[in-house]
Parts: sequence; C-alpha cells; structure tokens
Amino acid sequence: MIRRMLSVILCMALMLTVLVALPQEAEAAQSITLSEIETKMDAYISWLNASSKKYWNANVKEAALKAALDKGDFATGMTAYRCAGSSDNKTHSCNVTVNGKIGCTSNTFGGGKQCSGFARYLWYYLFGVTVTTTASSGSSWTYYDKVPTGGLQAGDYIFCKGHAFVVRKVDASGYVWAIHANGHSSSLPCMVEYARVFKDDQNYWKVSDFQSASGFRFLRYNNITICQHVYDNYGKCTKCGADYPIALTAVNKTYIAVKNDVPVRTSPYSPVAVKRYLSKGENVYVTYKGVNSRGNLWYKLNTGEWVYSGNLSYQPVTFGTIKFTRNSSTSVTARCTITYDKGYKPTKVGIRKGLSKSPMVSVDSDSVTHSKNPFDAWYDLKVSRGLKYYYQFYAVINGKTYYGNVQTYKTT
Repeated sequence: MIRRMLSVILCMALMLTVLVALPQEAEAAQSITLSEIETKMDAYISWLNASSKKYWNANVKEAALKAALDKGDFATGMTAYRCAGSSDNKTHSCNVTVNGKIGCTSNTFGGGKQCSGFARYLWYYLFGVTVTTTASSGSSWTYYDKVPTGGLQAGDYIFCKGHAFVVRKVDASGYVWAIHANGHSSSLPCMVEYARVFKDDQNYWKVSDFQSASGFRFLRYNNITICQHVYDNYGKCTKCGADYPIALTAVNKTYIAVKNDVPVRTSPYSPVAVKRYLSKGENVYVTYKGVNSRGNLWYKLNTGEWVYSGNLSYQPVTFGTIKFTRNSSTSVTARCTITYDKGYKPTKVGIRKGLSKSPMVSVDSDSVTHSKNPFDAWYDLKVSRGLKYYYQFYAVINGKTYYGNVQTYKTT
C-alpha cells in the first residue's frame, strides 16, 4: 500500500514538473477573420497617424497596457517624447546602453524589448494572446523558419536581423509594410510607425529577400478564418464586409472625357453615387488603373476619384491652367504651359475663343519649331468690356487635335 501511494505521489509530482516546464499561455485563443485583422490594424494606423504620441511605452506596466488595449485605448503607454540621446533632449525612462547606444528599459511587453516588445504588444491587441517566444510554436500560433506557403498576410509576426514587426500588407512591388517600433535610427529607437520595413539605410525588405535568405522567424496566428469572398456590386464581400483588393498599375498620364456627362465616383463601381460629371473633352490626370471585382477596368484620378475606362481616352498632351493678364480694358494675355509625352511632339498650338462653350473658334495659333518640353504658349487677345469669354488651348499632334479644359475670363 505504501509503495502504491509513493508511486502515485511520484507520478503526480512528475506531471506537475512537466506542466510547469511547458510554455504557459494564459489567454484563450479566439477565432478571427483576415478581414477583421486588417480592420483592427487599420484602426491602429488611423489613430497613430492622428496622434502626437509616437513613442512606445513610457514606463507603463504590462498589466496596465493590456487593460488599456482591452478597452481600445492606444494612448496609454505612448508618449510624445523621444528616447534619451535625441536632439530635443526630451526623454522618458531610458537609462541602459544597448549595443553601444542609449536604449529604453520601459518599452517592454511579453518579455520583449523595444521593437520586439511592441510587436508582442500589437499581437495582444489583434489576437488577445501574448507571444512569449520567437523560436517555437505556441498553443495559438505556428512558427515558420521561411515564408509560409501562400506568402505573408496581415497579422504575421516577423523577427529578422534584430528587428521585429507585424505585417499589414505586401504591396504590388513585393515590399513589406508593417506597424513597428522603429529601431532603424539611433535617435528614434522606439518610434512607432506604419511604413515599409527597412533592410538597411537605403533599402527595404521584399518578400523575395525573406525567401532567398536564412535567419528569419515567422509566427502566424492559428485561428484565422480565411473568408471565401463573394463580392456585391459595390466591391464589398457579402460574408465578411472586406473590400475587393484591386491590383493597381501606375499610369500617370492625361486622359480626356469622350462624351458629355461622364460620371466621376468615389469608388470603381457603377452603383456608387456620382460625385460629379465631366464634359466632353475635359482633361483629367489618371494616376492608376485597376480591374474591379466585376472584371471592369477603371481609372483612378489624382483627386482619388474613379472613372470607368470606357469613358476616357488617352491624351498625350497636358495643358496647364490658363493664366490671364489684363493689359488694358480691351486687351488680355492668355498663357498656358503645355507638356507632351515622349514621341508626341506637337506641330502646332493655338487658342480658341467664344462667348459660350459652343461655338468656339480658333483666334490665333503658331507652328512649334522648338523641342522644349514643357513650354509656354501665350496670345494677346482683343476683348470688349462687360463680356464673359470662354477660352481653350489646343495642340495638333500627328494630324489630330487635342484640347485643354475650357476656362473663362470676364472683362470689366
């Protein structure tokens, strides 16, 4: 009997020893969708961009930081002051030399310091769990020593070359964007920012860099639900509310409206309310193009607005705003800067005039004999008192006439 009891006691002691030795994780893992992760990260980014408190954890204990995050309070633990050694001499609790530089002892979380501490802090905000190691899997995350299959996604924790951060996105060029406490600059060792992640003083990390090198650690939360998106006519997922991720291609060229009453919208979907209309021949500057969830090509303007591609035509020449100079009560000079794309040099430029948009007639023109780009064109024009005139510059390229936007001038 005594031997049996001793055996039970030894067994229980062994089990207790094993339990104590296992990594502990107090928080219960909760399920979350990828869209919800992105939304939470964007909420933090929005707060950060609007806040003057850019520096991480001004001597606030971890329990207080967790309690603040549980209430959606991002300001607790943040400060407007830099770490010791900065040029403005405004400091918070910093009194330890790290790698020969002044470091912070207060910006810690989950056993990590500075960038590592902030990454773990952000993970707690996203998932309600604390990453306690970057060298193994936990009960609610999986460790990878290379980029996970399918690539990086929002919420991935990465430790690389002494820096730790949480990924928000990978852009079209492959650069990794993250929220992190920037350890890049010695004068700003705990400034939080949302930006591309520095590889060195001149370069940024790309996913391809992670795939071709070693020494990186990737942690991914296990309970992420990947939504099988179904998008409505507004580009919103009917299941999780996520926006359709339009892949944008840079354009940076001038286009013109091919007809009257071309609708301009705030997003690239026809059911979206019209913000304004373009007149036939009106110039707009297109910065990007992209195909929406319905398979339709749209152009994004430099104003942030969208126009359906079928309503615009490429214009290889750009006309600046017409500037008027009053010479006398019967004379005005109209000046315009003209820029053309490579291979589209104008052979002729001129100006049209009218008492309304229609009809307008050419009142002066010149042959273009130089190769300046951009160049100014100007004309001295006769006017009568008390009348409102409509003016429009134009250029002839390869036998085709392109027009600038119509502007008005009223004489007094």
